[in-house]
Amino acid sequence: MQEFTLPENLSKMTNGYTWRRITIGHSESKTYLLIGTSFNLYLKIQSLTAVESLCMRKND
Repeated sequence: MQEFTLPENLSKMTNGYTWRRITIGHSESKTYLLIGTSFNLYLKIQSLTAVESLCMRKND
């Protein structure tokens, strides 16, 4: 399902998870739910040229 290449260390951390794209919301970022056997993770990816900043969104 991935539309991109992850850095090697992040790829190792997410190995074995099922990826599901989250399309709800208005963010320019691509958000994914990573479903694991023990717990789930969320990964948010944003272009370097995006208008909004993930750091700014984190503080909302």
